[in-house]
Amino acid sequence: MKDIGEPAPTKSALIALAVAITLGVVSNKHVNFVNLFLEKLNIHTFFDLIIGDDGQMVQKPAPTLFYSVIKPLFPELNNSEVLMVGDTAVDLLFAKNAQIDACWAAYGYGDRHECVSLEPTFVINNIEELSSIII
Repeated sequence: MKDIGEPAPTKSALIALAVAITLGVVSNKHVNFVNLFLEKLNIHTFFDLIIGDDGQMVQKPAPTLFYSVIKPLFPELNNSEVLMVGDTAVDLLFAKNAQIDACWAAYGYGDRHECVSLEPTFVINNIEELSSIII
């Protein structure tokens, strides 16, 4: 895979967030691909938890990963302290099904009408806006 570098604003935002909170990635893509992609972007070290498909996981939008993996790892957290940031309807439905807040990354790949209709708690137009919601 060609080194694609990382967008400077993304890395700066992740640095600010990683200092303040625990960050994780939940993807329906294969876990090896997710890890490789994060490493190529040189941002993998910002994430405390990386979950990808291993051939056995129940994929988003089912809330299974949240209740069987994430909650047991962080039992002290209330659902109100967790935020799912995603760019597709599947991500937003995962949050809704897991009963956690959702932040739609409107700059991503999701269909605007479909994502807005799911009424995410927050909408951001770039990753820099995330800090004002969380920190």
